[in-house]
Amino acid sequence: MTIILKPNLVFRKLFKITMLLLVINVISTLFKLFYTNLNTSKHLMSSSLKGINFLVNLFNFDVEGNIPTLYSTLLLLFCALLLSFIAKKEQNDIKMRRAWYGLSIIFLFLAIDEATTIHERLMMVTRNTLNTSGLLFYSWVIPYGFALIIFLLAYIKFLIQLPKQTAKLFIFSGFVFVTGAVLIEMIEGWFSYNYGANYKFHHFLYTIEELLEMFGLIGFIYALLNYRNFTLKIN
Repeated sequence: MTIILKPNLVFRKLFKITMLLLVINVISTLFKLFYTNLNTSKHLMSSSLKGINFLVNLFNFDVEGNIPTLYSTLLLLFCALLLSFIAKKEQNDIKMRRAWYGLSIIFLFLAIDEATTIHERLMMVTRNTLNTSGLLFYSWVIPYGFALIIFLLAYIKFLIQLPKQTAKLFIFSGFVFVTGAVLIEMIEGWFSYNYGANYKFHHFLYTIEELLEMFGLIGFIYALLNYRNFTLKIN
C-alpha cells in the first residue's frame, strides 16, 4: 500500500485537530475558573471533583505533560522526520544536506524539550544567576534567544538557496512559532513578575502562546510537504 502525504490534506487535518484542542482547552479553562473555584472552598476536594479536575488538566494548554503537550511533541517529531527524509534525498549538494540534517536535529531537540520541559529547568538557573525580572522573568528566553540569533545567522544562506515560495513559508511559519514561544512568553513573564502567577490575562495569553506554536508547526509541515513529495510504502 502506498500513502501519499498531500500538503493541503495534511494541513487541514492538523488544523482541525488544533482547533478541537483549542475548543476543549477553552472549556477546561472556563471549568477551572467558574466550577472548580466554587467547589474548592474546603482544603480537600471530593474524589469525584478530583477526577473531573484531572480530566480538565488533561486538555489545558497551561499544564505540562498532557494531551496538548503530546500533540506539540508529535508535531515537532514529525518535522524532524520530514527534515531527515529531505536530507537523505539531497544527493548533489553536501552543504544543503548538512543544513537539512541540522534542522532535523534542532527539531528533535525541541521535541525532547517540549516533552521534558528542559527550558523550564534552565529558567530557574538563569533567573537565579542573572536575577532577571520584567520581560525576562521567564529567563530561559535569554539562552534560547541567543541560540535563535546564531541559528538565523547560520541559515541565512540556506534560506536564500531555497525556492522563493518555500523560503517565504519557512519564514512565515517560523515567525508565527517564535512569536508564540518567545514574544508572548516574555509578555507572560512581565505580567507574572508584576501581578503574580494568576494575573487577569493569564489564561488568554498562554492559550495564544500555545496556539501560535501549533500553527507555526503545522505551517512548517505544510511548507516541507510542498517542497518535497512524500510517499510512504507499507508492505
